[in-house]
Amino acid sequence: MDAPAPHPVVTLDGTSGSGKSTLAQRIAAALGWSVLDTGTLYRALAWGALQAGVEDLASSADVLAAMPVTHFRPNAQGASILVIEGLADRAVLTRDAVSDAASRVAALPEVRQALLALQRDAALAGPIVAEGRDCGTVIFPQALVKFFVSADLEARGLRRAAQLGTAAPDAAERLAQRDARDQSRASAPLERPQDAVDIDTTSASVEACTAFAVAKIRERLARAR
Repeated sequence: MDAPAPHPVVTLDGTSGSGKSTLAQRIAAALGWSVLDTGTLYRALAWGALQAGVEDLASSADVLAAMPVTHFRPNAQGASILVIEGLADRAVLTRDAVSDAASRVAALPEVRQALLALQRDAALAGPIVAEGRDCGTVIFPQALVKFFVSADLEARGLRRAAQLGTAAPDAAERLAQRDARDQSRASAPLERPQDAVDIDTTSASVEACTAFAVAKIRERLARAR
């Protein structure tokens, strides 16, 4: 997208388990914007492929044929509304099997290209906070503000273990593997945008991180008027 989106877009990229989703929701709620959760999109796609019995997750055609996502529904309450056909309980999207499949599916160039328009269309209805791995580098390179969210591996492992009820060392190892795949993939790897504002959530509270981000966004909005 060479031209800016018709509405303000803020991006949050960063490592797995760094708190991007929570922070994106808090920021969106404070501003009255919608959330574009790109990670959930790839998790939903992976879930659809697993449900359909796709054996080769490297087959872009088979994976895309099983896509259960129709569109994003704008929401101004800080919630990500992703329309996923046939999914009653979204908690299944955080399971290890789905997370692992999502990382593999997201590495496929044809899949990323196919979903690019869907993600960009989310900005047509109103201002959004987009969070994921390549929001500021690929999907919305002209974003108003780009944040890069990170935390040390130990802190991320503890958070993911608490979320999933698993052992912290195991959770940290899975996160490290996910980071390695995301950073080394050929198509849209996880990278820090050159013009990003860094947010380290290792020891900072979500309230403090939210306040910092919202202040930065409001400052840019005022400057853009």
